[in-house]
Amino acid sequence: MLKTIPLIKIRKFLILILIFNFIIAFYEYFFQTYLYEALASRNGDEILLSYREISGNVIRSKGIFAGPLSLGNFALGITLIFRKNKYIYILSLLICLMCNARLGILCLAFIYFLDYWKFNFKKIFSLFPVAFFLFLIATYILDTSGLLRIINVFDLQSNNHTMRLYFMASAVSLFGDYSLVEMFFGNSGALLAKVGNNAESGWLTLLVENGVVGLLFYLGFWIYAFLKSIRLKLDSGSSSLIILFVIMGSQTYYLSVIGPFLFWVPILKNYIKPKQL
Repeated sequence: MLKTIPLIKIRKFLILILIFNFIIAFYEYFFQTYLYEALASRNGDEILLSYREISGNVIRSKGIFAGPLSLGNFALGITLIFRKNKYIYILSLLICLMCNARLGILCLAFIYFLDYWKFNFKKIFSLFPVAFFLFLIATYILDTSGLLRIINVFDLQSNNHTMRLYFMASAVSLFGDYSLVEMFFGNSGALLAKVGNNAESGWLTLLVENGVVGLLFYLGFWIYAFLKSIRLKLDSGSSSLIILFVIMGSQTYYLSVIGPFLFWVPILKNYIKPKQL
């Protein structure tokens, strides 16, 4: 069944969705309003996720998704699946900028240096137009709050990082208090009941929610795919899997509506003969 995944056939469809989201994101970014507002449940209460509720003082698009993070993850995920398509890369980068998806921007910058810029002393001058392009984005596209939010990702003392580490530490602490059965099979909802949030890490959330068995199921496929990509010398495949591992370590990437697709397809690609991709 894995060998029949029609990635080439669905590529055009996914590009159309990406373009559609880009158009909506462009509208939302410059008019600072959402086409629709989703509902979310917090502490048993339904909350309307309005533009100001989600964005605060930062301009962030969300396209057809419930929030900016999901849109950024979608754009980044499609890039990981179709690494050789430069049009998907450009669209994804612009989308991540408009939804201020910091992890997406960093990962796409990493992909640029892996796929589109080969170092030598002559090509070092090619960084100048890239720097100029980034300057234009910082000056004319990103608002000041959005730019500061991106820069803030490098501030390890920020409240965002502090809370993330708190949730991760809480997950590890909770797992340490589990019974033997819970360690193997998890305790769904226990972390949410304890701290009111997930672990802010896909791997740790799998561990506390689904136990060692659930974590090894996901991690086992990832390890096998990674080792196979190295054996077949698939550079883009192995680097995509490393990026996927990092994303899963820093957010619950697999939990959104489209999350399972974005997690499993980059992995299952390595079970298919390269010509079929």
